[in-house]
Amino acid sequence: MLFRSVSTLKDFMGTLARRWGNAIAMTAFALLVIGTFGTLMILDLFHIRADAIRTSERNTAAVVLTLADNLYQTSSTVDKVITTFLPRLQGNADRTFPAMDKVRSEMLTMLVTIPEAQIFAAFDGKGERFLNVTGWPDAKSNDGESKDYFRAHRDNAHLGLTVSNVF
Repeated sequence: MLFRSVSTLKDFMGTLARRWGNAIAMTAFALLVIGTFGTLMILDLFHIRADAIRTSERNTAAVVLTLADNLYQTSSTVDKVITTFLPRLQGNADRTFPAMDKVRSEMLTMLVTIPEAQIFAAFDGKGERFLNVTGWPDAKSNDGESKDYFRAHRDNAHLGLTVSNVF
């Protein structure tokens, strides 16, 4: 016989119940500690994420302000070049090769200091290019009509600076 008496069986069952109770209590405590630790980690990750988003927004704003300042300075410089040469390009200006080549050469000298303005061209009212400072693509071309910026200025002469796709 495994147990000699009922009291030994009762003692064994009591010990077993206490051990199971202790095991359940230890398991519950371990799960509570793990759950608390996991919750704190998740909360910390949310804080880290929020900080990263705020930092990213500040950095993006700084980059945008820098780009806006750069664009303003570049467009101001290009505007000065255009204002200087506009009287030589408008209306009944001499558009023969020697005259336009001299204008092109002088503009190229001024534009070499503006790396952002790599192509500068002048179009007539029909969209034909009569001056291309860089020489690429060919100066005589009728691709102005296909450009958004040309159509915008043709339809509204007082529009001002227009930015559109180059190609």
